[in-house]
Amino acid sequence: LWNEVVASAPDLRPAERHRLAGDTWAAVLAGTLSATDYLRLLTGLARESDVRIWDQMLDGLDELDRIVAPARASQLHRFVRDLVRPLVDALGWAPRPGESDLDERRRGTLIRALGVLGRDRKTHDRAMDAFEQALRNGGRLDGEVAAAVVAVAAAHGGDREHSRLAAAYAGARTPQDEARYLAALAAIPDAGCAAATVELVTRGHLRSQHAAGAVARLIGNREIGGDAWHLVTERWDEIIEAVPRPAQHNLVVFAHLRSEPDLSPDLETWLTDHPLPAAERGTRQQLERLAIRRELRRREAELRVPPVALS
Repeated sequence: LWNEVVASAPDLRPAERHRLAGDTWAAVLAGTLSATDYLRLLTGLARESDVRIWDQMLDGLDELDRIVAPARASQLHRFVRDLVRPLVDALGWAPRPGESDLDERRRGTLIRALGVLGRDRKTHDRAMDAFEQALRNGGRLDGEVAAAVVAVAAAHGGDREHSRLAAAYAGARTPQDEARYLAALAAIPDAGCAAATVELVTRGHLRSQHAAGAVARLIGNREIGGDAWHLVTERWDEIIEAVPRPAQHNLVVFAHLRSEPDLSPDLETWLTDHPLPAAERGTRQQLERLAIRRELRRREAELRVPPVALS
């Protein structure tokens, strides 16, 4: 039955494909389907044109990228490149006359996936060039491509990118730009940059309503989230003081991503011993999600990655 579902997936209606991708990932989390089954489904949806379905597909890939064993990670990165690159090549990096907003969103979503999840070197190099042009010379980019460029640049960035993103955040003219630069600041894979972002929080250099989100994204950082977590616990009292009470529940929204065996027990103990009065329910939910991801990591660290066979 599963083979028939995968084979027929491209012929389903968009709402059915969206539901199928979401339900399949939920089954992987529950342990009733394997992550390999999920990847097989994605190969069946490789020609997908609906960005909302791609968002659902990439959510699962993002989580697998975080738990797969290092020896298998390059295989998963290649899978993402093989899945996404043909569509990025077809779409290009510039908007075309007559495109819909969803087409523009799809372009940005897929460029980001190729550069971040696929670790595609050409995409990284092109994104860094566009990032430099946009910040240094006032170069203009399509909004969705700009968001992708900033995300890819941050995912491969360091001190220089952090300084420039902090300045861009301070000078942002729209809430959308602020959100884009804030997310990028916390995505840089460098422990020193994480410490610098915490300084921005504790010194009040970020809007108070943004402080919790910045800390949460540091904890969820793909590469150095563990280092960031230890830093956050060291500065916990200062961070709590900087974050408005109604927003404190946002501090732990990515805690479930820290499923590393040497880290998750410490995180669970800390959050239990340091309750946030305004986030009791949210903390319980995150700890439940953390337990699910620990089990996912145990089952799927040695993920079998199928080839992407495009017709």
